[in-house]
Amino acid sequence: MQLSYLIFSTIPLQSKPSTDIGANIISTLTYASMGIVDIWLKLVRDVFKGIEQVIGDNKDKFTQVFTGILDAVSPVIETLKDFCKRWIFYI
Repeated sequence: MQLSYLIFSTIPLQSKPSTDIGANIISTLTYASMGIVDIWLKLVRDVFKGIEQVIGDNKDKFTQVFTGILDAVSPVIETLKDFCKRWIFYI
């Protein structure tokens, strides 16, 4: 005889205690994973609140920095645009 036949024919896997054990194992894993997800979401929320606080407190400095970066990048992008415009006409 096969081992699987012996196991499934001898152990009543569809009895009330065995199905309760299986349901309890699944519930335990579900609650544990939900707890981990809940803690992770709270951590991410707190990190984003911290980033928001830093940006809000220093918004004038961020505005100056990004304006400077955009002023520096603007001529490069314009040169790239002119190059592509002239190059397309030669094709």
